[in-house]
Amino acid sequence: MAYGLINAATGNRLMIKSRIKAERSDANLSSYSQTYRSFSWSEVEAEFTSKDSNLTNIAFEAIDRQALDKGHLKALVLEKAGKTESFTYLDLMKISCRWANLLSQYGLAKGDRLFIYLDPCPELYFAMIACARMGVVFCPLYPTLVFDELEDRIHYATPKVILTH
Repeated sequence: MAYGLINAATGNRLMIKSRIKAERSDANLSSYSQTYRSFSWSEVEAEFTSKDSNLTNIAFEAIDRQALDKGHLKALVLEKAGKTESFTYLDLMKISCRWANLLSQYGLAKGDRLFIYLDPCPELYFAMIACARMGVVFCPLYPTLVFDELEDRIHYATPKVILTH
């Protein structure tokens, strides 16, 4: 299966080839086209636990609710250089909570900005989920950025912290 993306800078189409086969034939998204045509935000919002309070924590909605109900199911599968790593919903909940505690110890709080300057790796996703959990605004930066692009982002966004190796 291949997914198409558009490079915003060049307008060129990029292809990401997925070698990871679907594990569950009973998954809730059997037909993307049909789901796209019938999608309704109001139906999705009605499923959120925050529907009565108008306070939504996307990490809770996307990860924790699933961890409490279906914690053993795979939530994230990464493949790099022939090596595959997978994490369950329960793994992501526990790991992202630890990351949130770590980021909090370094002084990050709701509304702060964090730049994540890492090659694609599990820690990139753990940090993003932790930020979503905390209300920290995150911006992934890619190693392909040239110095001027990196300097502009730092100057205009004024991150409180930059996470890197």
